[in-house]
Amino acid sequence: MIKNNILKIFAVSILSYSLFGENYINYKVENGDTLYGIAFSHGMSASEFLKLNNIEDADKYNLKIGETLKVKEKEYSLVFDSVNKSYAFDVDKSKSYKNYKVKSGDTVLGIAFSHGMSASEFCAINNIKDFNKYNLKVGEILKVANNNIEKVSIKENEKNSYGNSVDRNLVENIKKEIEANNQNNNDNNFEIYTVRSGDTLFGIAFDSDTPVNDFLRINNIESPLKYKLKIGEKLKIFPQKKNQNNTIDAKKITSVYKVQKGDTLSAIAINNSMSLNELLELNGLNRNYLLKIGDNIKVYNKVNLNLNNNLNNQNSTSKREYRKIENYKIKKGDTLSEIALAKGMDLVEIYSLNGLNDKSIIKVDEIIKVYAEKDKKTALVDSTYSVKKGDTLYSIARNHKMVLSDLLKLNDIKDLNNYTLQAGATLKVKVLKTTYTDFDDLPESSFIFPYRGSIVSKYGTDENNLANRGINISGKAGDKVVAADYGIVEYSDNIRGFGKVIIIKHKNGYTTAYAHLSDAKVKAGDIVNKGDYIGNIGETGMINKNELYFKISYLGMPIDPLRLLPKG
Repeated sequence: MIKNNILKIFAVSILSYSLFGENYINYKVENGDTLYGIAFSHGMSASEFLKLNNIEDADKYNLKIGETLKVKEKEYSLVFDSVNKSYAFDVDKSKSYKNYKVKSGDTVLGIAFSHGMSASEFCAINNIKDFNKYNLKVGEILKVANNNIEKVSIKENEKNSYGNSVDRNLVENIKKEIEANNQNNNDNNFEIYTVRSGDTLFGIAFDSDTPVNDFLRINNIESPLKYKLKIGEKLKIFPQKKNQNNTIDAKKITSVYKVQKGDTLSAIAINNSMSLNELLELNGLNRNYLLKIGDNIKVYNKVNLNLNNNLNNQNSTSKREYRKIENYKIKKGDTLSEIALAKGMDLVEIYSLNGLNDKSIIKVDEIIKVYAEKDKKTALVDSTYSVKKGDTLYSIARNHKMVLSDLLKLNDIKDLNNYTLQAGATLKVKVLKTTYTDFDDLPESSFIFPYRGSIVSKYGTDENNLANRGINISGKAGDKVVAADYGIVEYSDNIRGFGKVIIIKHKNGYTTAYAHLSDAKVKAGDIVNKGDYIGNIGETGMINKNELYFKISYLGMPIDPLRLLPKG
């Protein structure tokens, strides 16, 4: 896809600009260079660059550091973007631009291409730092070049005004790419997902491996943070890869690995239980690709996903359900804190579930989402009863909803008429005990500590009978907090009592929450890798010292983080 986008940009440059009287200079290959990268940075089409340097097959060509290649003399300059650690066009201030209003179905690359602009130029003129993460909004106004070429019609071997032939292969690539994009908007190319209790908008996109921007676009969702998801609602997702048993192939779920110093393609493949060929194919690379520190490389997720049966099968017994959600109507005098307590929730859960923040105001008769009562089961269990004055065997049996004969048998009482009941004696009885669902067999996880510090408050109930659904880690103001695992940001806002809060959804039904932050470096919809910097230690909310509140939940149920974090 990357190569096709580059070819597309190159082809547009052939169509839009004259190649007459070009000057070529020598370029010495440096560490990290690629053939297409060199061509792109010098404003050349792929075919022009390869032909000029007598390179017949770009995929088989072995690029050598220090090698000299012919390139076009630059008519513009590149500037280094210190934020994104990459090069971008230095925008030509004399160039004419006009306003463009974003329409439904638009993409960043599509707008740039249709106006004869490179991705870098388009992003630079519109102050877009990362077009992969940028969330286009319908009706938004962006700057585009005046040389609009939205409709391109080219005949084979057509000549431009200076007699240069247009590369037919590149034109065909453009046509195929446009046709593919049009086909991708056909409903037949999507699966339909039925929204279930506990689902979230970004979570559905993440679980189905559908890029967030594409997920929002194909479902015509313009304001995801305001969108109210409804149980039973039908949404489009990208087709899920299934094996012969019609089950989702966990191995084919991908995550992103950020290249570090000393990494090699072979080592990355081995560490992620992949063959080198699988890694190269997944990323569209060849064996000669030179890794750069900070590169994002796709790898197959090693986590053992327990996703048997179709995602849309709501009667599936092999996939555990998220905690059920029900509606609650606000009554006069209600507060969110009291509602959360009554429903066995905390404010982090009730705020994130309803897309609220600390400025939100609830109104009488307003409907909000709350967790339904936990799944429970009842059973008769053995217990003991201390006999009180006035008790009889009949009354004890009746009060414990037991048959008298069962009480006698349980206590080995052979003769009812000759048995003397004494106050203070202990009898065995059966009592009805209610237990709630707990998860002893949690799926595989690979969490890391979001911050290394002293744990000042553990999971559970303290001496004041106050419940803590996570752990509190003391820290230093401004220290970095990182994502505990790969996932998608579902919430990034302020919650009363917890300050700045980030919630991340992960694979296998897990979510993590990070609270009392001084600031958040990510927003809802962002994809984060394990160890990515997401915020800073602070003392926001109802605390008076610098610390991090960290919580792990599984299918909506809080889990002691120390069960899943590395030991020691």
